[in-house]
Amino acid sequence: MPEVPTLMESGINMDVTTWYGLWAIKGTPRPIIDRMYQATVKTMALPEVKKIWDSLGAAPGGQSPAEFEKFIKQEIATWAKVVKASGVKVEN
Repeated sequence: MPEVPTLMESGINMDVTTWYGLWAIKGTPRPIIDRMYQATVKTMALPEVKKIWDSLGAAPGGQSPAEFEKFIKQEIATWAKVVKASGVKVEN
């Protein structure tokens, strides 16, 4: 489709990656979130888990809950621009 501009040609500089995250229900007590985070970091550091990620060509992130929240907010802002630029409308 040569007539369709690329994202870059449309003024959108994108770095698209796949990512995974763990979520907790809003209002989950901080000690529980911290415990989930620590358990996740410990698990991701296991050699057998690292090996699986490596075999998939992936790298575990291990962001803190605060860093992940900031990342999610950036993702929402980025993809909101893409949706707006596309002109897509939601129909109910």
